[in-house]
Amino acid sequence: MRTARMCALVAAVMTPVVAQATYFSGASNDLSADWYVHSYTGGTHTTPGTPQALSTFTASGNTGLRLTSASNYQRTTLIAKQEFTSQQSFKFECEVYIGDSTNSGADGLTFFWIDKASLGTTAISDLDGGIGEWMGAPHGKLATDRSGDATVGYYSGIKGYSFEFDHYQNNTNEFQEYNHFVRLGDWVHHPSTVTNVNSGSDPDFYYNNGWERVSFSYDAVNERFTYEYKFNGTAYTASQTYTIAQLNEASPGFYEKFDNAYFGIGAATGGANAVHGIREFTLIPEPSMLAILGAGTLFLARRRR
Repeated sequence: MRTARMCALVAAVMTPVVAQATYFSGASNDLSADWYVHSYTGGTHTTPGTPQALSTFTASGNTGLRLTSASNYQRTTLIAKQEFTSQQSFKFECEVYIGDSTNSGADGLTFFWIDKASLGTTAISDLDGGIGEWMGAPHGKLATDRSGDATVGYYSGIKGYSFEFDHYQNNTNEFQEYNHFVRLGDWVHHPSTVTNVNSGSDPDFYYNNGWERVSFSYDAVNERFTYEYKFNGTAYTASQTYTIAQLNEASPGFYEKFDNAYFGIGAATGGANAVHGIREFTLIPEPSMLAILGAGTLFLARRRR
């Protein structure tokens, strides 16, 4: 009997179990059950602005959630209420909408995860993100170019990482369309071509190109990140892969894992603007013994019906 029970347990652990929720599809924009939502218009880097309600929009026949419109000084921060762990494998996949013919081109959209332990006494429900180049993500860097002001979205000691879709050309190393891997605590963009995808005005990349499906995953066994893009309707035709070892070799101590983390999505405009939207979003932590046995705090949300 004991052997039979052990075999059943092993079989359960080895059987792939994928639990996920799909968000931001269809006409509903009620996120209150699963997400903390902060969205503002008319603010500055140091003033919050006026709260605004999010709305859906339809482009190319598909409906998604509008994070910013083609208006200056807007920002939106969404943070999932349930925790996950960046010690384990995880993956997010979605369609992004970045820019259209009505915009002037800034700033970007980002996906981020935050170390719960680094928040101190700050409640996750109160966590906010910055405007403009912060792309709606919280951060721990004082704006030294603004006399050291603590900008909106600044939290001393915060830890986390961001994978960003930036389309504002603010120096010779950043083109109209690029992806970067960013450390939130000091807003350091990983300094290596290991993590950079620069595509200039490539019409097949994301800017001003309608809905684009993208995927970003972390393989805990091999400590490897994979970013996939340029989806042709059947499969991704371009990808980029890098390991934690490569990250830390190029920038010592750059990446660390968190036992308990929160996942977030942000977008912002500044002195220039763009429409930013998202649809068909899923976050999937990979199966683990903790998840199967009911221990731990992985984000095993129900699939929407």
